[in-house]
Amino acid sequence: MYTLGDIPRKGAKIFADKTALIFEGERFSYQELNERVNRLSNALIGLGCQKGDRLTILSENTFKYMEVYFAAAKAGMSVTPLNFRLSRSELTHIVNDSESVVFIFGDGYEKMMRELRKDLVNIRHRIALDNPCEDSLFYEDLISAGSPEDPRVPVDEDDLAILMYTGGTTGLPKGVML
Repeated sequence: MYTLGDIPRKGAKIFADKTALIFEGERFSYQELNERVNRLSNALIGLGCQKGDRLTILSENTFKYMEVYFAAAKAGMSVTPLNFRLSRSELTHIVNDSESVVFIFGDGYEKMMRELRKDLVNIRHRIALDNPCEDSLFYEDLISAGSPEDPRVPVDEDDLAILMYTGGTTGLPKGVML
């Protein structure tokens, strides 16, 4: 059995000091990536997130996107990526339909988060990826506070890892389970 959370975990064991990730001048070894992923995963668990919970992310390309995917997988959570080109009503539909409890947003999407906020029925935590934001947790604070130890949440290869929404011409986007 091999799950999404095993990628940084096994990479750290086999290639600890080798470069795992390069993004806009930032470099992370497999060990560093795995530690950041563990810290975020443990921080999410510390917020009360449980196996089977869902989170959404609204951001453009960043290395943190990968960390979110891996951390959610290690916590037994699934990720629903949001397309920043969608309308407010489409985003609201996806977040609510996915039953996400965490809403993560990147730089430039603070206003959109505030506009959506009152319409999101299940969101318990909002996390700002890039800049501290009023009424939201800050991503790097969670990384700093989380334990670097592997969370050891039992995850099966049949557990939901990603809930991707398709666009269509016949109505609202529909969730596809991966």
